[in-house]
Amino acid sequence: MNHLQAILFDTGGLTENNTSYWWHSVSRNKKSVTLNLKTDQGRQIAKDLILKSDVLIENFKPGTLEKWGMGPEDLKKENSGLITARISG
Repeated sequence: MNHLQAILFDTGGLTENNTSYWWHSVSRNKKSVTLNLKTDQGRQIAKDLILKSDVLIENFKPGTLEKWGMGPEDLKKENSGLITARISG
């Protein structure tokens, strides 16, 4: 058993596809999508998803979302309950 398998075993074991039961529990109901935000279509899809969301966490260079018309102030006009967090560095 390697180190990673030992850690996963300690957190509930592995499933038949070598993912931990802990990961399945924590990641339940999460979805992933890849968008090209340099395109109008990609930005529109992102904005549509954000406006349906409760929380937005982003790590772009400061001012990038504003340049795309998706800054927190812009988004909160259409989704007043949106919680935003910015992580840069």
